[in-house]
Amino acid sequence: MRAFAKEQLPVLWTLLAALALGFVGNSTSLYIQQLLILAGINILLANGLNLISGITGQLSLGHAGFMSVGAYVSASLSLRFGQPGLFLPILLAGGIAAGLLGALVGLPTLRLKGDYLAIVTLGFNEVIRVVFLNLEAIGG
Repeated sequence: MRAFAKEQLPVLWTLLAALALGFVGNSTSLYIQQLLILAGINILLANGLNLISGITGQLSLGHAGFMSVGAYVSASLSLRFGQPGLFLPILLAGGIAAGLLGALVGLPTLRLKGDYLAIVTLGFNEVIRVVFLNLEAIGG
């Protein structure tokens, strides 16, 4: 079996950080837990940016929009069904929602490169921001 490729190392670091957060759990203060959670979120964002910009060489400005959709879905489900045993399914639902929206935006823009892809993803960010600010159903 071959060793990890250079492109696979960020995924390994993300998994190790998530594992460390799971082991730390309730044994530390809330401040340390919050720092570890924010570090994990930023690791995921950096891995996504590394994938699209570093490996494929494309310029995408839509990461904040996709991340906000996943975060909003997870947060709203946590408020409605926030039981300790449902943490992982709620987290997966947020990721699935962001992935489905990413596929919805990605399919029409498959052949775009460079500046055109950046413009489409920037426009998507603005659409998501306006929707979050104006729809009463999601807290406007």
